[in-house]
Amino acid sequence: MLHLLTAFAVIASPALSKEGSMRRADNFAEIDAIRGDGGGLALRFYDAVTGKPIAGATVVLDSQSARTDRDGRAMLPWPKKLAAGDDARALRFTARGYITTDLKVRFQARTLFNNRFSISPKLPTPKHVRIVLDWGRRPADLDAHLKKSGSYHISYRHKKSYRDRVNLDRDDVDGEGPETITIRQVDDRGTYSYFVHDYSNRSQSNSSALSKSQGRVMVFGDGRLLHVFRVPSAGTGRTWEVFTIKGGEVRGVGRLR
Repeated sequence: MLHLLTAFAVIASPALSKEGSMRRADNFAEIDAIRGDGGGLALRFYDAVTGKPIAGATVVLDSQSARTDRDGRAMLPWPKKLAAGDDARALRFTARGYITTDLKVRFQARTLFNNRFSISPKLPTPKHVRIVLDWGRRPADLDAHLKKSGSYHISYRHKKSYRDRVNLDRDDVDGEGPETITIRQVDDRGTYSYFVHDYSNRSQSNSSALSKSQGRVMVFGDGRLLHVFRVPSAGTGRTWEVFTIKGGEVRGVGRLR
Protein backbone atom coordinates (compact mmCIF):
# COMPACT_ATOMS: atom_id res chain seq x y z
CA MET A 1 0.00 0.00 0.00
CA LEU A 2 1.38 3.38 -0.98
CA HIS A 3 1.52 5.95 1.77
CA LEU A 4 -0.21 9.17 0.90
CA LEU A 5 2.76 11.39 1.61
CA THR A 6 5.76 9.24 0.77
CA ALA A 7 4.35 8.25 -2.59
CA PHE A 8 1.78 10.92 -3.28
CA ALA A 9 0.23 9.94 -6.60
CA VAL A 10 -1.75 12.67 -8.36
CA ILE A 11 -3.92 12.14 -11.40
CA ALA A 12 -5.15 15.59 -12.36
CA SER A 13 -8.16 16.29 -14.60
CA PRO A 14 -9.01 18.99 -16.71
CA ALA A 15 -30.86 30.66 7.61
CA LEU A 16 -27.74 28.85 9.20
CA SER A 17 -25.54 30.77 11.62
CA LYS A 18 -21.82 30.72 10.99
CA GLU A 19 -20.79 32.28 14.28
CA GLY A 20 -17.17 31.86 15.17
CA SER A 21 -16.00 32.13 11.58
CA MET A 22 -12.77 34.06 11.25
CA ARG A 23 -12.22 37.23 9.28
CA ARG A 24 -9.10 38.51 7.57
CA ALA A 25 -6.36 39.80 9.82
CA ASP A 26 -5.20 42.36 7.26
CA ASN A 27 -6.63 45.86 7.28
CA PHE A 28 -6.23 46.70 3.62
CA ALA A 29 -8.42 45.96 0.62
CA GLU A 30 -7.08 43.62 -2.03
CA ILE A 31 -7.52 44.46 -5.68
CA ASP A 32 -9.03 41.99 -8.11
CA ALA A 33 -6.44 42.29 -10.84
CA ILE A 34 -2.89 43.57 -11.22
CA ARG A 35 -1.61 44.60 -14.64
CA GLY A 36 1.93 45.34 -15.69
CA ASP A 37 2.44 49.07 -16.21
CA GLY A 38 6.19 49.24 -15.92
CA GLY A 39 6.01 49.23 -12.14
CA GLY A 40 6.45 46.50 -9.59
CA LEU A 41 4.52 43.40 -8.68
CA ALA A 42 3.10 43.06 -5.16
CA LEU A 43 2.60 39.52 -3.86
CA ARG A 44 1.08 38.84 -0.43
CA PHE A 45 1.63 35.84 1.82
CA TYR A 46 -0.44 34.63 4.77
CA ASP A 47 -0.35 31.91 7.39
CA ALA A 48 -2.69 29.12 6.23
CA VAL A 49 -3.86 28.41 9.79
CA THR A 50 -4.23 31.87 11.34
CA GLY A 51 -4.74 33.99 8.22
CA LYS A 52 -2.19 36.51 9.51
CA PRO A 53 0.47 38.06 7.24
CA ILE A 54 3.88 36.37 7.15
CA ALA A 55 6.68 38.90 7.68
CA GLY A 56 10.37 38.36 6.97
CA ALA A 57 9.95 35.65 4.33
CA THR A 58 12.12 35.42 1.22
CA VAL A 59 10.30 35.30 -2.11
CA VAL A 60 12.06 34.55 -5.40
CA LEU A 61 10.35 35.06 -8.78
CA ASP A 62 12.22 34.99 -12.10
CA SER A 63 15.54 35.03 -10.19
CA GLN A 64 14.52 38.28 -8.47
CA SER A 65 14.16 38.16 -4.69
CA ALA A 66 12.42 40.23 -2.04
CA ARG A 67 11.46 39.97 1.63
CA THR A 68 7.94 40.30 2.91
CA ASP A 69 7.05 43.27 5.12
CA ARG A 70 4.81 43.24 8.19
CA ASP A 71 1.75 43.09 5.92
CA GLY A 72 3.11 39.95 4.23
CA ARG A 73 3.81 41.90 1.04
CA ALA A 74 6.80 41.29 -1.23
CA MET A 75 7.55 43.86 -3.94
CA LEU A 76 9.21 42.40 -7.04
CA PRO A 77 9.95 43.64 -10.56
CA TRP A 78 7.17 42.97 -13.03
CA PRO A 79 8.05 39.78 -15.00
CA LYS A 80 9.56 40.36 -18.41
CA LYS A 81 8.22 39.04 -21.70
CA LEU A 82 4.93 37.68 -20.43
CA ALA A 83 2.91 35.94 -23.13
CA ALA A 84 -0.18 37.72 -24.43
CA GLY A 85 -2.30 34.71 -23.44
CA ASP A 86 -1.66 32.46 -20.45
CA ASP A 87 1.75 32.42 -18.81
CA ALA A 88 3.26 31.10 -15.57
CA ARG A 89 6.42 31.93 -13.64
CA ALA A 90 8.14 29.87 -10.96
CA LEU A 91 8.05 31.20 -7.40
CA ARG A 92 9.82 29.97 -4.27
CA PHE A 93 8.77 31.00 -0.76
CA THR A 94 10.98 30.37 2.27
CA ALA A 95 10.47 31.44 5.88
CA ARG A 96 11.41 30.11 9.27
CA GLY A 97 8.72 27.81 10.60
CA TYR A 98 6.97 27.41 7.24
CA ILE A 99 7.08 24.81 4.49
CA THR A 100 9.39 25.87 1.66
CA THR A 101 6.90 26.28 -1.16
CA ASP A 102 7.53 26.07 -4.90
CA LEU A 103 4.60 27.02 -7.10
CA LYS A 104 3.62 28.71 -10.33
CA VAL A 105 2.28 32.26 -10.45
CA ARG A 106 -0.21 32.34 -13.30
CA PHE A 107 -0.89 35.35 -15.51
CA GLN A 108 -3.69 35.81 -18.03
CA ALA A 109 -3.38 38.47 -20.72
CA ARG A 110 -0.40 39.87 -18.79
CA THR A 111 -2.65 40.28 -15.76
CA LEU A 112 -2.39 38.69 -12.32
CA PHE A 113 -5.87 38.08 -10.93
CA ASN A 114 -4.95 36.76 -7.49
CA ASN A 115 -1.82 38.02 -5.76
CA ARG A 116 -2.25 36.37 -2.35
CA PHE A 117 -0.97 32.97 -1.23
CA SER A 118 -1.56 31.11 2.02
CA ILE A 119 1.44 29.05 3.16
CA SER A 120 1.35 26.18 5.64
CA PRO A 121 3.44 26.17 8.80
CA LYS A 122 5.68 23.11 8.98
CA LEU A 123 3.83 19.87 9.72
CA PRO A 124 5.13 17.63 12.53
CA THR A 125 4.78 14.19 10.91
CA PRO A 126 4.55 12.59 7.44
CA LYS A 127 0.99 11.56 8.24
CA HIS A 128 -0.18 15.17 8.43
CA VAL A 129 -1.90 16.71 5.40
CA ARG A 130 -3.05 20.32 5.21
CA ILE A 131 -5.54 21.47 2.55
CA VAL A 132 -5.74 25.22 1.94
CA LEU A 133 -8.35 27.11 -0.08
CA ASP A 134 -7.68 30.65 -1.37
CA TRP A 135 -9.82 32.69 -3.75
CA GLY A 136 -10.59 36.29 -4.79
CA ARG A 137 -12.71 38.92 -3.09
CA ARG A 138 -15.91 37.42 -4.48
CA PRO A 139 -17.85 35.36 -3.58
CA ALA A 140 -17.49 36.44 0.04
CA ASP A 141 -18.04 32.97 1.48
CA LEU A 142 -16.72 29.74 0.01
CA ASP A 143 -16.76 26.68 2.26
CA ALA A 144 -14.31 23.78 2.27
CA HIS A 145 -15.72 20.29 2.87
CA LEU A 146 -13.87 17.03 3.54
CA LYS A 147 -15.85 13.79 3.65
CA LYS A 148 -14.52 10.39 4.62
CA SER A 149 -16.68 7.57 3.30
CA GLY A 150 -18.61 5.87 6.09
CA SER A 151 -17.21 8.25 8.68
CA TYR A 152 -17.11 12.03 9.09
CA HIS A 153 -17.92 15.20 7.16
CA ILE A 154 -15.79 18.21 8.11
CA SER A 155 -17.10 21.70 7.33
CA TYR A 156 -18.21 24.83 9.19
CA ARG A 157 -21.08 22.73 10.59
CA HIS A 158 -18.82 20.10 12.17
CA LYS A 159 -15.30 21.41 12.55
CA LYS A 160 -13.48 18.41 13.99
CA SER A 161 -13.46 14.64 14.33
CA TYR A 162 -11.43 12.41 16.63
CA ARG A 163 -11.16 9.99 13.71
CA ASP A 164 -7.96 10.81 11.81
CA ARG A 165 -7.63 13.78 14.22
CA VAL A 166 -8.99 16.11 11.56
CA ASN A 167 -10.33 19.63 11.94
CA LEU A 168 -11.28 22.81 10.13
CA ASP A 169 -8.57 25.22 11.26
CA ARG A 170 -10.08 28.33 9.76
CA ASP A 171 -13.48 29.27 8.29
CA ASP A 172 -13.31 32.46 6.21
CA VAL A 173 -16.55 34.36 5.59
CA ASP A 174 -15.50 37.62 3.92
CA GLY A 175 -13.56 36.56 0.84
CA GLU A 176 -10.05 35.59 -0.22
CA GLY A 177 -9.40 32.91 2.41
CA PRO A 178 -7.64 31.00 3.64
CA GLU A 179 -10.04 28.24 4.57
CA THR A 180 -7.98 25.37 5.92
CA ILE A 181 -8.46 21.72 6.89
CA THR A 182 -5.74 19.61 8.54
CA ILE A 183 -5.72 15.80 8.70
CA ARG A 184 -3.30 14.62 11.38
CA GLN A 185 -3.54 10.88 10.78
CA VAL A 186 -4.28 10.00 7.15
CA ASP A 187 -5.93 6.60 6.74
CA ASP A 188 -4.31 4.83 3.76
CA ARG A 189 -7.34 2.52 3.55
CA GLY A 190 -9.87 5.34 3.68
CA THR A 191 -11.72 7.08 0.86
CA TYR A 192 -11.93 10.87 1.06
CA SER A 193 -13.54 13.55 -1.06
CA TYR A 194 -12.75 17.25 -0.88
CA PHE A 195 -15.06 19.85 -2.37
CA VAL A 196 -15.83 23.57 -2.17
CA HIS A 197 -19.34 24.99 -1.80
CA ASP A 198 -20.36 28.54 -2.74
CA TYR A 199 -22.26 29.51 0.42
CA SER A 200 -22.77 33.09 -0.78
CA ASN A 201 -24.77 31.90 -3.81
CA ARG A 202 -26.30 28.78 -2.25
CA SER A 203 -29.79 29.68 -3.52
CA GLN A 204 -28.68 30.16 -7.15
CA SER A 205 -28.20 26.81 -8.86
CA ASN A 206 -26.99 28.38 -12.12
CA SER A 207 -24.52 30.82 -10.58
CA SER A 208 -21.20 31.30 -12.37
CA ALA A 209 -19.61 33.08 -9.39
CA LEU A 210 -17.65 30.02 -8.29
CA SER A 211 -16.00 29.60 -11.71
CA LYS A 212 -15.00 33.28 -11.59
CA SER A 213 -13.67 33.12 -8.03
CA GLN A 214 -10.02 32.39 -8.94
CA GLY A 215 -10.29 29.54 -6.44
CA ARG A 216 -7.08 27.64 -5.71
CA VAL A 217 -6.57 24.63 -3.44
CA MET A 218 -3.07 23.76 -2.24
CA VAL A 219 -2.25 20.45 -0.56
CA PHE A 220 0.75 20.41 1.80
CA GLY A 221 2.47 17.39 3.31
CA ASP A 222 5.78 15.57 3.62
CA GLY A 223 7.57 18.90 4.03
CA ARG A 224 6.45 20.38 0.72
CA LEU A 225 3.62 21.59 -1.46
CA LEU A 226 2.29 18.40 -3.00
CA HIS A 227 -0.26 19.69 -5.47
CA VAL A 228 -2.30 22.67 -6.61
CA PHE A 229 -5.84 22.52 -7.97
CA ARG A 230 -7.58 25.47 -9.66
CA VAL A 231 -11.30 25.99 -10.14
CA PRO A 232 -12.57 25.46 -13.71
CA SER A 233 -12.74 28.91 -15.31
CA ALA A 234 -16.01 28.26 -17.13
CA GLY A 235 -19.33 26.75 -16.19
CA THR A 236 -22.03 27.15 -13.56
CA GLY A 237 -22.66 25.50 -10.25
CA ARG A 238 -22.50 25.97 -6.50
CA THR A 239 -20.10 23.09 -5.80
CA TRP A 240 -16.56 22.50 -7.04
CA GLU A 241 -15.52 18.86 -6.73
CA VAL A 242 -11.78 19.23 -6.28
CA PHE A 243 -10.19 15.82 -5.59
CA THR A 244 -10.61 12.42 -4.00
CA ILE A 245 -8.18 10.24 -2.05
CA LYS A 246 -8.46 6.48 -2.20
CA GLY A 247 -5.84 4.03 -1.04
CA GLY A 248 -3.29 6.83 -0.74
CA GLU A 249 -3.88 8.03 -4.31
CA VAL A 250 -5.10 11.56 -5.00
CA ARG A 251 -7.24 11.95 -8.08
CA GLY A 252 -8.22 15.40 -9.34
CA VAL A 253 -11.87 15.83 -10.28
CA GLY A 254 -12.21 19.46 -11.40
CA ARG A 255 -15.97 19.49 -11.88
CA LEU A 256 -18.63 22.11 -11.14
CA ARG A 257 -22.18 21.10 -10.30
